[in-house]
Amino acid sequence: MIPQRRRIVGSARMGTGAVMSRNLPPATRDMLLEEADRGSIPAGIEILKEVYLGDTRGADPVGARIANDPEAMDFFADYWEFVHWDCRGNEPALSEVMFEGLIDMLMRPEHE
Repeated sequence: MIPQRRRIVGSARMGTGAVMSRNLPPATRDMLLEEADRGSIPAGIEILKEVYLGDTRGADPVGARIANDPEAMDFFADYWEFVHWDCRGNEPALSEVMFEGLIDMLMRPEHE
């Protein structure tokens, strides 16, 4: 049985303000990734977004637009909640998937 999707839109679930890229020190990045794995799925994805945008060398313009789109962030949270339910806890940690993996899933669904 697939759990009922609860749909909460906009700022009720995810941060809605645009986040600017900046450089993150490696220790801060590691701490944030650990936090992403421990928290709720929406909070973890929000942290992955912060880490992704925190690397000024890595965030491409399309990825940045996706990261700053509340509807896309809600989609990622809903999708990962389904993955968590479907894999019964055997899914990779969010820090293994990273935000790039979520973007790839959206941009290149044939690779799923």
